[in-house]
Amino acid sequence: MYFLPSDAQNSDLIVPMNDDYCVGPAYNASYSPQLSERAYAGPWQGLTDLGLGLVERGLAHLQHSSLAPRTPHFGTKSEHFDILTMAKKLIPHLGRFSPLQQFAKPTLWHTDLHMGNIFVSEQDPTAIVNVIDWQFTSIMPAFMQIQWPSFLAPPDGYEIGAVKPKLPSNFEDMDTDEKAFAISERELALLSKCYEASLVKNHMESYLAMSQVDSAIRHLFMFAENTTKDGILPLRDCLTQLAANWNEMGIAEQCPYHITSEDLSKHKMELSRYKDWQKLKGYTQELLQTDDEGWISPQLDFEKVQTRHAELFQLYIEKETEDISEEEARRLWFYLENT
Repeated sequence: MYFLPSDAQNSDLIVPMNDDYCVGPAYNASYSPQLSERAYAGPWQGLTDLGLGLVERGLAHLQHSSLAPRTPHFGTKSEHFDILTMAKKLIPHLGRFSPLQQFAKPTLWHTDLHMGNIFVSEQDPTAIVNVIDWQFTSIMPAFMQIQWPSFLAPPDGYEIGAVKPKLPSNFEDMDTDEKAFAISERELALLSKCYEASLVKNHMESYLAMSQVDSAIRHLFMFAENTTKDGILPLRDCLTQLAANWNEMGIAEQCPYHITSEDLSKHKMELSRYKDWQKLKGYTQELLQTDDEGWISPQLDFEKVQTRHAELFQLYIEKETEDISEEEARRLWFYLENT
């Protein structure tokens, strides 16, 4: 949102809201469009226009990126180009898909809600008094905006809907550590259910956008501009899932993406390693109480965090070098600058 400029009538880069404000180009942490690239920054006229714009952002990143791999099976430059080109072919079909359009209402949403951005009252911890870090907030389709707050993210295998979280059927056969982990996972699932219930009660429209849209569609729009950051696997997995579910979704046109059984087997193997890497990254961040950028709360003892990081890194190197070279293992570590 911007102040309405005096020459608003002569610009196709803004949509006036009233006499004072307008909607203009979308800026975010990964994309700050230059004058020659503003066509990819919005405002967009519809879902197809948005999706194609996000792919073009991804292609612009690719053109100007040195493409330093930071994830397993990151992909070559030509592989990035090919997967983005295929996403570009799929998006018009999804943009015309009426069941998706009903959850594509333009929505202003804060997409980085974590404990560091939410301030509560000292007298009443249930009362939110301020939310900060709005600088990259954009208006996007509701199905892209709705997400779990990071502190309520459900555990693996979580089922949305009227499903009561339970302990595993083999709980009694587990050892002490396994039981403790299973209990903590169930507790997290119960908290997630509370959030679900609250969303149903207070904003059914958001709940439907979260629960009724195929996650592969949501992720396709979210990952299209970020292959130079995340690698090709997340976007390729979206395309693979959509191709598998295409007829079941009810899209009349033929799916433009096809994958051979051989390539599918290779993709599943690479995706498995990628997911293991992501889990390890998540566990590391939990233990260090940090995030993707390595931010450490001033309330923590920084030297102790550094010591713990060094210990975790050493354990990681010892384990990974059983299968890959130390050079590659170092390259794939999450905080390379600190090692």
